[in-house]
Amino acid sequence: MWCTHRSRGISRTGRLRTFSKNQPFIEVHIDTVILNLHDGERLHYLVYENGGFSAGSGGTSFVAPQLNGIFTLIAQGTGSRLGLLQPQLYSAFKVQGYGAGSPFRPITAGTDFFYPSTANFNPATGLGSLNVTNLARALGVSL
Repeated sequence: MWCTHRSRGISRTGRLRTFSKNQPFIEVHIDTVILNLHDGERLHYLVYENGGFSAGSGGTSFVAPQLNGIFTLIAQGTGSRLGLLQPQLYSAFKVQGYGAGSPFRPITAGTDFFYPSTANFNPATGLGSLNVTNLARALGVSL
């Protein structure tokens, strides 16, 4: 989920320019490779096509269906449409922040090549990653 932010930066030719950058409200993994910190193994999204699996795919084409599925299940649990999600996400963050039972987990390391991630809302990772169970509770699902 993204918002648009106008920013200034240096172009490839060294000139100062103003540009729009899409920034996340929430962070979902889109890269083709995930490093499993538990044992150092590299994990990939797998695609089943023509009778076999292949690795190396990723991007928003993988994230959009994941979020669609998550929010569809939450809507089923509430018995109604969810409506606009951004106000609900920010409201939940305002009430719960990153505390116990929060739907959000901060991402505190790394950058998006423009901004560093920090222990609070930031332009690189937005509100952070999701704890889907807690998000469902925050949006009214009885678990």
